[in-house]
Amino acid sequence: MTNQIKAGASRCGLWQANPTGRFRLFSFLRIVVLAVIIFCVQSRSYAQGNLVDLYNWSNETEVGYDPNPNDYVNIVSATSAYFYGDYSPNGFAVPILSTTLNTIPGATYDVSFTLQDQNVEACSGYEYFGNTSTDVDLQPPVGDPINPSLVPENIDFTVIANSTETDMSFEFALDSSGIASLSNFSVTEVPEVSSGKLFVFLGCILLCVRKWRRLLQMRTCNAVVRR
Repeated sequence: MTNQIKAGASRCGLWQANPTGRFRLFSFLRIVVLAVIIFCVQSRSYAQGNLVDLYNWSNETEVGYDPNPNDYVNIVSATSAYFYGDYSPNGFAVPILSTTLNTIPGATYDVSFTLQDQNVEACSGYEYFGNTSTDVDLQPPVGDPINPSLVPENIDFTVIANSTETDMSFEFALDSSGIASLSNFSVTEVPEVSSGKLFVFLGCILLCVRKWRRLLQMRTCNAVVRR
């Protein structure tokens, strides 16, 4: 028992002889917190922003009697557009917007958008991202026929790119007076944490835990000596 008390007193003496120990500990903790913040910011910065800019997409509408495809697609912003059916007698039109995105093979992308049927006629929307397709049956507006309420269809899914270039398109099946809208459209890369960064982060956490354990041991030691 005597030897244990002496040994504890010796360790406490070292701690007491170094009054800056606690300051160094808290400085270390501040460094760890700063490293975590930088780690999170860097992980997010590697992810690409929104890859969508509809102004750069191609209008490939399939038309019948009307040779002008711009009659069937109206781009109102970089992330929203309207699509129209064929108004001409006995005509037809399949509004299509398409592009080729620069993607990273093996990377995961989050695709989200909102589709709405703007008319009482039933319609469907088809979205293609590489080999992945999404079919949506749009619900017509409900309520007062003069001032109806639209029924939005919110789509959000993730998909893995297989090549450096991925074809993407929207296609709509509309009746002669059908109108559909696309909004809130985004395609973003889902950031992934590299294994190296993860190990560094875990290492900082373990060092922090070790420092805290040493601090608790020193406090326990001081309490024993005072007794």
